[in-house]
Amino acid sequence: MNLSLFRKDFTPFSVGFDRFFQEVDSILGQDNSYPPYNIVEDHEKGYIIEIALAGFPKDKIEVKFHKGNLTVKGKRKDTEERKYLHHGIGYRQFKRVFRLANGVEVQSSSFENGILRINLAVTEELQSKTIEIN
Repeated sequence: MNLSLFRKDFTPFSVGFDRFFQEVDSILGQDNSYPPYNIVEDHEKGYIIEIALAGFPKDKIEVKFHKGNLTVKGKRKDTEERKYLHHGIGYRQFKRVFRLANGVEVQSSSFENGILRINLAVTEELQSKTIEIN
């Protein structure tokens, strides 16, 4: 599978789209820092989105795909009264939206060791193909 056509215009929130959505995200003011995430190209299947969710229980994470938008929400509050000397692990609520191009489908998700992994597949309609000339 040749995914090189995605690399040219690849942005963190628009898998398979052009830079238009990067500008839309900046206009809407989406928080780009929390939670931290990776987008990994998997040459065999498509992409893997990895989101670091330390301290979140599985039942407080919601993953939805609707009309080309992959939305990941986390609901958790630090209910304990603590005196922090350094507070670097965030427990705040979040909502992260990834826009997926037509032909990029959500295959599965898993949650292990504080990392949510969402597997995305690229359908044949987005893959490069040679057209035979008749």
